[in-house]
Amino acid sequence: MSARTTALRRWALPAGLLLALAGYLGAWIAHPAAGLVILGIDLAEYVKFLPEAKSGAVAVWRQWFILPAAALSLSLTLTAANRRLGLHWLAAAVCFFASLVAALTMLPPAWTPALLIAEEFRLQTALLAVCLAGLPLSPLLGRLPLKLLAGASALLSTATAVGAVRQFALIKPAIDRVYGRPPALGWGLFAYLAGSLMILAVSLYIIKTSEVSKTSEV
Repeated sequence: MSARTTALRRWALPAGLLLALAGYLGAWIAHPAAGLVILGIDLAEYVKFLPEAKSGAVAVWRQWFILPAAALSLSLTLTAANRRLGLHWLAAAVCFFASLVAALTMLPPAWTPALLIAEEFRLQTALLAVCLAGLPLSPLLGRLPLKLLAGASALLSTATAVGAVRQFALIKPAIDRVYGRPPALGWGLFAYLAGSLMILAVSLYIIKTSEVSKTSEV
């Protein structure tokens, strides 16, 4: 395998994951007034207060805006720990830290222990627990084949991105009515989409080159 291929496999996946996380944390609705900017991480709570969501006129499953955090957190942990990927220790540390940040975004606002087990937040609490458990267990996951790492990252990222963006498109007209006119889409949405597409493309590339490498060895 060429040095160029090895370098691409090593750096492109974590880069895509970090770009998607930055987009998830960034603005999905832009506005000159800072108080009217809506971040990707805020959408799960924001949609609950839309009149159309309260009345049931628009089918809203708020967890679609939480699942990307879980997918990115797990993928970042697996990527950082993977011995076959061979990340530099500093890059691995950045990925582990980013995984922790992504996991903690799933905490409910003004959370309490009782709130964590409330029915509304039970799923995200379970996802948070799984993501946090993955960090200390990462040494056991370090031998995961690159092909499986790439497949898991592609599946998690693509499925959650499609769900979150589709849900956002469904509730966007309701947001427009709140603002009085359609607000501009924020940079975070585009960064999240770009990162998700990058994860998918790189994952498919890793799977393909892994197959070629295996065939060459035979």
